[in-house]
Amino acid sequence: LSVVNNGTVDLVSLQVAGMNILGEPLRVGESREIAIAPNQSCETDLTIQLASGYASLDWNGVTLCGATMTLGDSGSLTLSY
Repeated sequence: LSVVNNGTVDLVSLQVAGMNILGEPLRVGESREIAIAPNQSCETDLTIQLASGYASLDWNGVTLCGATMTLGDSGSLTLSY
């Protein structure tokens, strides 16, 4: 999974089953590769948390393997494969 933060706030966490797979917050302008654990399904429910008091976003049935997740400057969140 590739994560790219082109947004205006830090990405604080990506949680799968209550575990933050992002590790440290991803600051604006940064990107990171995240290895999916061998025991983790590629399709999962994801909880996304941004900084600055944004409410968390629950995204169900997301396919993570081979994806690029991009946080855009207009607040958009996209997945591409």
